[in-house]
Amino acid sequence: MDDQKNSDILMLIRARLYGQSGSYPQKARRLDLPLKTIDDLMCGTPNKFTFDQLIEIAQKAGINPRLY
Repeated sequence: MDDQKNSDILMLIRARLYGQSGSYPQKARRLDLPLKTIDDLMCGTPNKFTFDQLIEIAQKAGINPRLY
């Protein structure tokens, strides 16, 4: 999948996570993700995730699928 698309989705996820209250561990629990995944997302490195992984995380974060 296109690196730009992955970067765009990652940016949406990061914006959503920044907008949520709580610590990284609390955000990880809310999204049912490992803390390491939240750390990787917040570092903003899209090549650590496949397109499908980013889509799944975006959906867990409540990001509208029509945006991708």
